[in-house]
Amino acid sequence: MKKFISLLLAACLCITCFLPAALAEQTALPASALSSLTNNCPTTGIMLPAEFNPLVYTYLLTVASWVTRVTFIPVCVDPKATIDVSGSQISSGETSQVFAMTDDPQVVTISVTAANKENSVYSI
Repeated sequence: MKKFISLLLAACLCITCFLPAALAEQTALPASALSSLTNNCPTTGIMLPAEFNPLVYTYLLTVASWVTRVTFIPVCVDPKATIDVSGSQISSGETSQVFAMTDDPQVVTISVTAANKENSVYSI
């Protein structure tokens, strides 16, 4: 009986570990989702979550104290989407304006509007 319960618990653990990944692969991304988001400080900055996920809309970026300028490169699922990075419009795959780093926290908002009028907002 103990072996059965142990095997049942192990099976449940495996299912909970692999089910979200399987469901994520089946989920179609909205046209307004970003397929990637990079910044100009990959070696001196830490972005959490560490891997970009189009369905996660809030990220935390910390950079080294000597970094004074940060830019972002958002790439959208819909190449015709309009991307607004804290008030400045750019095209998918273009580099954003420069954000001057200070000791105070800042929020960069990336708003994506697809051709079909879907909208997604990411915060960093």
